[in-house]
Amino acid sequence: MTRRRLGTRTSFRAAAHMGGGGGAMARSRRVLDRGTLVVALLSLAALMVVTGQVALSNGVIGERAAISDLRADRAYLQARLGLLERDWNTRTAREEIVRKAAEIGLEAPARPSVLLVLDDSPQRNEPSFLKRAMVAVGAREAYAAVGGDGP
Repeated sequence: MTRRRLGTRTSFRAAAHMGGGGGAMARSRRVLDRGTLVVALLSLAALMVVTGQVALSNGVIGERAAISDLRADRAYLQARLGLLERDWNTRTAREEIVRKAAEIGLEAPARPSVLLVLDDSPQRNEPSFLKRAMVAVGAREAYAAVGGDGP
């Protein structure tokens, strides 16, 4: 009878153990063959990719938390700045200064000894944008024609 009819395995290893002909097939003396090495390298690469993705994800989550904290700090500081500006405006108001001066015994003179006049209009000592542009493109003669003397 053949091995198929007996229902036994037909591999060389099984045949060698059962004592039926053929014997074991010769194997390489290498510890790892190419297939096992490729699978191990691919597994290592996949593990590194997954580890990198987890690290990146954790970094993104940490940075988002830091940004959220900074936004909360900014909102708090803006509110605090508004309160400080309100307090400044209240304490430096003319009425408040006059009241404090009266508290410490100062009197407002009828005729102040110093009169300070401020002019709020901006003075323009520099040429206009058009004139500067004309000089920049090489139109010095045109600039001189409108009253400039060149840079």
